[in-house]
Order: sequence, then C-alpha cells, then structure tokens
Amino acid sequence: MNAQNNDMIGRRAPELDVKRWIQPAKNSKLYRLGSDEGRVRVVHFFQADDETHGLDTVAKVANRFRFEDDVVFVAVQSVLDPESSLTDADAESLAQSLGVRFPLAHDPVRGKKGSGCGTKFRFSAKSWTVVIDRERIVSYAGSGMGLDELSRAIDHLLVEPSRMAS
Repeated sequence: MNAQNNDMIGRRAPELDVKRWIQPAKNSKLYRLGSDEGRVRVVHFFQADDETHGLDTVAKVANRFRFEDDVVFVAVQSVLDPESSLTDADAESLAQSLGVRFPLAHDPVRGKKGSGCGTKFRFSAKSWTVVIDRERIVSYAGSGMGLDELSRAIDHLLVEPSRMAS
C-alpha cells in the first residue's frame, strides 16, 4: 500500500468534529469515531467540484462490504478551496447519484487553512482516504487508493486480531 502521509500511520485517529451532517438526514445524530470502537472505519474526505474525487470508489467498496457489520464508512466534503465547495444540496445529490448509503457530512471552511476536520486528518488532495483499525489506529492515509486496494486494506484489518482482545 502506498500510504502518502506516513506521519498519521500508527497514530490514534482524531475525532471527527463535523457538525453539518447532510446524510442520512440533516440534524441527525452526529457520527463519532469513538462510537464504533472495535470496528474498522473508512473516512473519505473529498472536495467535490465537477468530479467525484474518489467518492464513487468508496461507495463501490462500501457496497462490497454492505453485509459486514464490522466496517463503517463515512464521507466528509472537506473544503480546501472555498470557491469549489458544493452546497449541502449539491453534495446530497452527488451522494444519491453514486448510491452512497453511509453518513455524509459537510465541513465548511474555517479560516484560511481550509477545513478544520480535514486538517486534523491531513487532508491535502481533492480525495483523501483514511482507514482506521478496530483500536482507532490509522493504518492508511492518502489519496489515489483504488477499489481493490481499499478492499484489501479493509479485509486485512478484519482478519487481523484485535490488540484489545489480547
């Protein structure tokens, strides 16, 4: 695997601090990484404009794992460039067109350095995927992860024995 941001690998994943959840429903219960301890978590950050920036790939992988209770997918439209940010309605429409059935949030611009939540996860490309193991340790953080590579990363973490159980 070609993890592109090695300083996150092996560290505890920060909590998502997103407050604008677009899907499943506006103002629904806020998703917290900590609420899914013991599960593999895939958090996909994207900055959508006229392209899907990996959200389509993550949606296909989520569909592959739809019957696996130990895997959770979350997408965050995280803003690097405020000029190319989708509205909530645009992001919701994009998610529906791609068949996204997992939580989707919008993390608006905070100051000049871009997204607060995305910054904590070192989001630095238009598509950034973070794979987190059962103990909330980052095992991958980077861009350009394909369908098969992401599926293999998840499969590996599902069969890896939990350090919590030892």
